[in-house]
Amino acid sequence: MQSISDSDFLAWAAEAGLVPDPRYPRSRPQLVFTNCPDGCGVWDTPRVPGELTKFVNTVISLVGEGPLRIRLRGGGVLGFTVAEMEAERGLERSLRAAAVAAGIPADTRGALEFDRTERHTLLDLVIAFLSFGYCVGTDLEIVDSDRGVCLMLSHHQELIGQFASRDRQSAFDKAMTAAGYGDQVEEKDEHQKIS
Repeated sequence: MQSISDSDFLAWAAEAGLVPDPRYPRSRPQLVFTNCPDGCGVWDTPRVPGELTKFVNTVISLVGEGPLRIRLRGGGVLGFTVAEMEAERGLERSLRAAAVAAGIPADTRGALEFDRTERHTLLDLVIAFLSFGYCVGTDLEIVDSDRGVCLMLSHHQELIGQFASRDRQSAFDKAMTAAGYGDQVEEKDEHQKIS
């Protein structure tokens, strides 16, 4: 696992046209592709624990074999120190425990890169965020190595995929359907997608 500063991560992503959504500059905007800002798919995540693991494993395998980079939506502290959080509650403790179990130092800011050998650690971390995330600041973004897909795991228990092209979106959707997750959520208004 390699730590990457938020500014380095954003510069790397911007080279492929993946930038914080300029339509919502005052919020913690999710990343979108400038050449395909509406190339988006939304899937509800399963509520059954065993099925959630299968879903996340499928999603991670669909974004490629290369290294994956993750960051909290809008940047933030991945290690969840008490100083960075409000009064500590059970959800923060659970997220901090997941970060500690993944070997993430408490003051880690920006992004992390996981290589193929670290996929199980990434899988556990993603499941923890989907299970215990409770606000925009706990939404987790995953970007593939060629920067053609950005997946955001929302505290609303949704997977929101941003794609560099409609072809990439179509391929991902077909693969999700083949894996048994083809029921995309009805199109939501823009505010609900990014809240």
